[in-house]
Amino acid sequence: MASQPEVNRLKNQVAESSRILDHEGLVDFHGHVSARIPGTNSMLIKPVLKAHNQVTAKDIIVVDLETYAAGSGSQWNPNLQTGRTIDTPLPPREAMIHVAIMLSRPDVNSVVHTHQLVATSIGAGNTPIIPLYNQSIPFAPETP
Repeated sequence: MASQPEVNRLKNQVAESSRILDHEGLVDFHGHVSARIPGTNSMLIKPVLKAHNQVTAKDIIVVDLETYAAGSGSQWNPNLQTGRTIDTPLPPREAMIHVAIMLSRPDVNSVVHTHQLVATSIGAGNTPIIPLYNQSIPFAPETP
């Protein structure tokens, strides 16, 4: 089980990562960073209505993986709406991606989901990327 200082450190990292992704133009309204809380079945993620460039550690929310996967953790579940107010922070729709990865891969401690125009365009074009320098040797002779 993670200590509160460890959880706070992870919240800071998730918030800082979100701001960096925004600064670098790697996310728009969508795209998120999550971190598994060690020793638990929960993750940390930015809530849906908080702007990436404004998120702080105090904004980061905890999502229980099993509860979310069962459907009762999603803000899109009408049963969850009872008693919620506009001020209640909710996980983003993309949380389902993070939850699915973390449930199927216990060795994964963080997920980054971005919306990159150039990367999406290259991927959609099905054009191989040729490694051009020594740090890309693991990807030789090309990546699909």
